[in-house]
This record gives sequence, structure tokens and C-alpha cells, in this order.
Amino acid sequence: MVLASLAVIGLLAAAGRVCAGEDGKGIDFDREIRPIFSESCYPCHGPDENKRKASLRFDRKEGAFKALKDGKFAIVPGHPAQSQLVRRITATDPGEKMPPPNSGRKLTRPQMDLLQRWIRAGAKCVEGVKP
Repeated sequence: MVLASLAVIGLLAAAGRVCAGEDGKGIDFDREIRPIFSESCYPCHGPDENKRKASLRFDRKEGAFKALKDGKFAIVPGHPAQSQLVRRITATDPGEKMPPPNSGRKLTRPQMDLLQRWIRAGAKCVEGVKP
């Protein structure tokens, strides 16, 4: 019985890490959040050290949750209103908006809502570190 339970847990982990949302529905980091980060955030805040802006990195937990230069945090698990990521993706000022208007990238309203739900649910399952 224990071996069967461990096998099921292993299969679930291999299938993708699912983080519960406040609505009881899971948010699959690998399927739903990572593609948003990969397409819209990683070009400036990803693994390429030569292209990275503001010393901010979203592809590793330690980078996504560390204090920014101003002492604020890009992601505050459970608190989207305190997360600079949410402030920047919802900004109307072109100088504050992320991704920057001149990048050619733009988040859709559903993508912004999903990122906010993910943060409200605890922002778990960031690449490189399992919850």
C-alpha cells in the first residue's frame, strides 16, 4: 500500500506541479505559469545573465522572491497587491509597464489574472525548487 501511494505521488510529480488556487482549482505551474514567464519575462529576467535587467530573475525561486534594490519584492506569496510583479504588469504608465511596450510582448487580461491568482495561492512551484 505504501509503495502504491509513493508511485502515485511520483506520477503526479512527473506530470507537473499543481498548486491549489483560492477557488480550489489547481494552478499547474509548468503548464500555465511557466509559459507566461518564458514568453514575456525570461527575455529580460531569465537565465541569460547578459540580457538580465535589474538583477531580477524569475526562473529561479531565490531570484523571484529576493528583495529588490528598493527593499520591495517582485513576488510576495499570498499578497498580489504587495507584489511588484502585479504592480508592473497592470501599470498604465508606459515607463512602469511590464513587459515594456517597446519589447513587442504584451500580457493578456487572463494571463494577468492567472498570475495574480497564482501569487494569491502562495506562488508555489517556481522552477528549480519543488513546493
